[in-house]
Amino acid sequence: MSKLLEWGDGGDGEGEVPGYAEYMFTDVSAGYFPQARERFKGAPNMRFQAFDITRDALQQGFVAGSYDLVVAPNVVHATPCLRETLANLRPLLKDDGMLLLVELSTVMRMPTFIFGNFSGWWLGEEDGRVWEPYVLPERWDEELKAAGFTGVDALVADGEMPWQMGVVMVSRPKVEEKTEPDRKVTLLCQDPADGPVQSLVAGLESEGWDVLPCRLGELPPTGRDIISCIDLETRFFDQGYLTEANFTAFQGLLRHLQDKDSRILWLTPPFQVKCRDPRGAQALGVMRTIRAELGLSLFTLELDYEREAQHAVHLISKVFVKKVQNSQDGDILNADREFAIDNGTILLSRYHPFSITREQTLPPDNTTASTPTPITTVSPCHSIPPTATTLRIPHPGHLPSLTWTTTALLSPSHLPPTHVLIRIHSAALNFRDILLATGTIPAPLHTPTPLGYEASGTILHTGTGPAAATRFRPGDRVLLLSPHSTLTTTLCVPAALVVRIPDAMPLGAAAAAPVCFGTVMHALLEVGRLRQGMSVLVHSACGGVGLAALEVCRMVGGVEVFVTVGSEEKVEWLVGGDWGVRRERVFGSRDGGFVEGVMRETQGRGVDLVLNSLSGELLHASWGCVAKYGMLLELGKRDLAGAGRLDMAPFLANRTYAGVDLLQYVAERPEKVTELLTQYVDMYEQGRLRLPHPVSYFQAGDVEQAFRHLQNAGHIGKVVVNMPDDASTLNAVPLPRSVTLDPDATYLLVGGAKGLGTSMSSWLVEHGARNLTFLSRGAGTNPESKALFEELRAMGCSVNVVVGSVENKKDILAAVSSSGKVVRGVFQLAMVMNDAPLVDMKWAQWNATIGPKVRGTWNLHDVLADQPLDFFWMASSIVTLVDEAGQSNYSAGCVFLEAFCQYRHSLGLPATVLNISPIGGVGYVAENAHARRSIKAQGLYTLGEHEFLDFVAHNILAAGSRSNIEVGVKPSSLPGASVLQSWENPNQVVMGLRSASDLPLDDPNSRTNWRRDRRMGRYHNIRPDEEHKASSSGESRMALFLDNIISSDGESVKNRLADPEVVAFLAREIGGKIYEFILKPITGDEEVDTRLTLAQIGLDSLMAIELRRWLRRVFGIVISVLEIMGSGSLIQVGEVVAGKLAEKLTKE
Repeated sequence: MSKLLEWGDGGDGEGEVPGYAEYMFTDVSAGYFPQARERFKGAPNMRFQAFDITRDALQQGFVAGSYDLVVAPNVVHATPCLRETLANLRPLLKDDGMLLLVELSTVMRMPTFIFGNFSGWWLGEEDGRVWEPYVLPERWDEELKAAGFTGVDALVADGEMPWQMGVVMVSRPKVEEKTEPDRKVTLLCQDPADGPVQSLVAGLESEGWDVLPCRLGELPPTGRDIISCIDLETRFFDQGYLTEANFTAFQGLLRHLQDKDSRILWLTPPFQVKCRDPRGAQALGVMRTIRAELGLSLFTLELDYEREAQHAVHLISKVFVKKVQNSQDGDILNADREFAIDNGTILLSRYHPFSITREQTLPPDNTTASTPTPITTVSPCHSIPPTATTLRIPHPGHLPSLTWTTTALLSPSHLPPTHVLIRIHSAALNFRDILLATGTIPAPLHTPTPLGYEASGTILHTGTGPAAATRFRPGDRVLLLSPHSTLTTTLCVPAALVVRIPDAMPLGAAAAAPVCFGTVMHALLEVGRLRQGMSVLVHSACGGVGLAALEVCRMVGGVEVFVTVGSEEKVEWLVGGDWGVRRERVFGSRDGGFVEGVMRETQGRGVDLVLNSLSGELLHASWGCVAKYGMLLELGKRDLAGAGRLDMAPFLANRTYAGVDLLQYVAERPEKVTELLTQYVDMYEQGRLRLPHPVSYFQAGDVEQAFRHLQNAGHIGKVVVNMPDDASTLNAVPLPRSVTLDPDATYLLVGGAKGLGTSMSSWLVEHGARNLTFLSRGAGTNPESKALFEELRAMGCSVNVVVGSVENKKDILAAVSSSGKVVRGVFQLAMVMNDAPLVDMKWAQWNATIGPKVRGTWNLHDVLADQPLDFFWMASSIVTLVDEAGQSNYSAGCVFLEAFCQYRHSLGLPATVLNISPIGGVGYVAENAHARRSIKAQGLYTLGEHEFLDFVAHNILAAGSRSNIEVGVKPSSLPGASVLQSWENPNQVVMGLRSASDLPLDDPNSRTNWRRDRRMGRYHNIRPDEEHKASSSGESRMALFLDNIISSDGESVKNRLADPEVVAFLAREIGGKIYEFILKPITGDEEVDTRLTLAQIGLDSLMAIELRRWLRRVFGIVISVLEIMGSGSLIQVGEVVAGKLAEKLTKE
């Protein structure tokens, strides 16, 4: 999360998540801003402000210490005094900020001949720059140091020095150390006589440290910070080394440290950067869980101690002082907790968002990939394109994100027997499409948001079944309903949802008929049994359904019609038309006033049928309009889905309440759809029903305007989008690369016979796999896996099942040989869950969870060494990133997989790893209620099955790349300049890093448990369309409470915290937080009963860990889980907290 200030020029915004929280563009004159605003119109979080850098910045409206980065591109040299100008920039930066200078800097005189005619070129004459305004890096180093900076820390030249034309320089504010660090440190080790231990002791002592070695199993003395080199001596957490005795000793160390204030730096080999040996990588997962469970001030530093021997001890000391002992958490983000050393440089970990769609889209100049497959010709006049162009909305709630995308089509030979393939001519929009596109109602979890479900077009091809082949032939003109997106150029749809139309029926208007006439004819004629002499109230009569209802009433004849509309303009339009509606029977739909009008016009009787689409109180008003023996036909979904209530008394007079949902018939009773649509077409041909009218037509290229037109409350009738003859005019997003698997090879799924494996296996077959081998303890022994295997065989896939364990090499060998084919890919999905706090975890629990991930992956690696693998896919978890208490064993195993991915790359072998987020509808989370509650409580984002498979596809497509993407810039020989480098692993991808709510991450009400993690700081830069104001929260009340307590003198703090009212206040606040943890938040005027015990409330040990972490964050006090669980009632917890708080505050 960074704030940037740039003077004089800027860069284009890129990416959906900006790399900055604020980008301040400045120039000496605001006159440049209109052009700058136009240039940056697509960039988020931009601000503009005039700034004269030759004057004091603070006197120009800027705030001291506001910016993380100040960029000055070729502007500082164009001022009278370099030192004064740099001194004006210094106050703007935070203490850990950075100044980036881009400057002309050359020994050549050519620039003077070009620019010397401008008076500004000579501004620096009084500053010793007589012949040119620019200076060499050595002068910049002097001026920076004199202005309060550290000098030129890093430099990049655009050519070989000294013949370069320009340079880029980095400098930082010079900050004096505020306090002398405590130079006493305990060195935690296994054997003080080991070489690495002795080397570290000697090196740290030479750096001025008082070092006390301490064996694991001994209790470190209090009052000293700790450096651990246990993992440098041996791979401590490796399964081949860790023993039950060592595990128990480690737990004892944690129990000793959990109520201490020691700061700990845990040294490990490199596991996240250039890992060449993943043994013991479990340490990182363990350390992250310890921070979550115990709240220890625990940091990790990864380094190859032997390779970094020249700088190792100095850098360890530097990290320990600057990053550990002087660590300060910010108001929004915590300080970094994880560091790595590579080539003498200290690296930080950051997660960067990326677009899977963009990554998978083929470059347009890639002729092999972008050349379409040949068009299939099914008749001289009707050819089938290989792709369709379909409307998608990647960001529901943001209509400008509506995008035409290229999607693959089934070839005619793969068309299901009961389906037909249709070239879409026109597709109609309905209000449900608006609700989906605006995010008002959620889209289905497992598919892209479906937009459009009625259309018209021409048959291209039919399936071989009688339902398709006997009813249609290529060239037939049809209208249709579809559960899938009809806003597309070509669509495969069940034949039962399609009806042929006569040549006289225009295709454009026909597209508007299925939903409105299908709904109304079923509701009025079949459910409501409308006949002459009856009375009908039609709500929203100027909408598509409302006008269709008026048309059906006209056809029946002799029907008394009453309507509601939303504006006077619609009243005039309706009464002035040929709808047979009298003015006195038209009422407003904005409030319940229509009840009085209906009762007045019917002499208090009411109406026989109400066609209702209103909700809430207006539903109850409509229910009050139904006459005895009458019926309310409910078309809306809000009250039904929201468990709305209905007055039961009217049922005593034989009134009926009936729900009508045409889309349910589409999904479950398609034959009924055939009947309704056929009936409408027949009535049209007989002249009894007309086409929908009026209709507003839009071209597909103007689809956003079509949505906005329908969104406008003033529209009348239907909205139809006409598809182009040439889909290329839509400039669709190119076809993403598609996974194509080898039908002659086999693919091994380990632990994939249930959960997410069921989705993956079907997906693999859909992408060409014809041989799958399953290795699982329960494969084929339970109904779920049996049903899966039957389905796969029905899809034409050969299924081999081996019952066994991935921890047994013989079982893997049996699985590999069972199919008799080469193995092209492996999916490592094995997992066992055994949750418990680490200090209480049993040795058996640790091993049962670690084994499948660690020993099982090593076994797969060894056994498959001679197989021509295209990919080696491993399932990790988002648990390794977030503060997830109780899962140290699972987190450790998953982190091992992430390191193992890099290890295989170091051997030149393919590997990918996916950190899976919670998945809705399928897999462990969907099957485990406790997991769902935990995920909701922590504010983690849930993705769907469809998104999960997209991530798997991305992993497989990226499997050929390696985790050695490294950018390094060698600096000049200027003293102090360092190497700038970065490193990333594109084969480790994390799902679901986003907030589960609409609240910004820095909102105190946000539940997202990783929101303070600096590694994910970039996600704070997402700004909602409307600012969310934080409501009064528990934490803000606690802050006010602390302010009041601290304002007292030291002696009265104890007395105030001992006040029974203060203790009761603390007990109520803590109780409220506990109820939030268990997803039963206190609302309204409810009171927390402080007499209840924690057990009565339902707090378990894992929730106690969450409470402990909250107490430490809010009050800065350390309370053990045992103290919490042993406190009894809430009032007793309040007393413990008050006592700890008094102890802390009196010390301060």
